[in-house]
Amino acid sequence: MNDVTVASLDDPDAFAPQEAIFREDKLPWVALNELLPSFPKTG
Repeated sequence: MNDVTVASLDDPDAFAPQEAIFREDKLPWVALNELLPSFPKTG
């Protein structure tokens, strides 16, 4: 798996998230797409 800083892309809308990782560490105001595969933590 590779990480990409979305803000560094010329057209970030072309790269929608495919999964949510580290869900347990998200800030309370972050809204995630519940239809995406998700993983609360690694390992």
